[in-house]
Amino acid sequence: MGLKNRGRRSGMKVGRGEAVPRRDRNGGGDGARRVRSVGGAVIVLCALVAALVALDYWSNAGAVYRGVEVGGVPLGGKTPQEARGALEERASGAPGEIRLTGPGGGLVLDKEEMDFRPDVAASVEEAYAVGRKGNITKRLGERLRAAFGTVGIPLKVG
Repeated sequence: MGLKNRGRRSGMKVGRGEAVPRRDRNGGGDGARRVRSVGGAVIVLCALVAALVALDYWSNAGAVYRGVEVGGVPLGGKTPQEARGALEERASGAPGEIRLTGPGGGLVLDKEEMDFRPDVAASVEEAYAVGRKGNITKRLGERLRAAFGTVGIPLKVG
């Protein structure tokens, strides 16, 4: 076997009478290894984030995210039906009259006179939509606010 064939098998490049180490197919050197290791770390990080997002989605499927409240009523972890029941219970216990006072005197309004009707269905729908509707940045922002604080939604009145 000639010198050229021996060099190819051993990973050496033969040129003009001397054997020179052969570069690997991806450009070789430490720079290429560093790029591959950083690329691998980025792929692992993306996979981890995707797994956490999927776990969060499946653990909260069919329920209002924790940290969401409507009109001061915490609805986190409740299904839309349970949330509707909690809001209806709170709305039925609303005071029968509202007193407004000012420098010129006061005014008393009955909730029947004001035609006070909370829109429980729309309020629950908005609470369930927190972290689920809008572009990705809006959804993630709302989801993080609910996870680490409270997202308060005013009770809708119809």
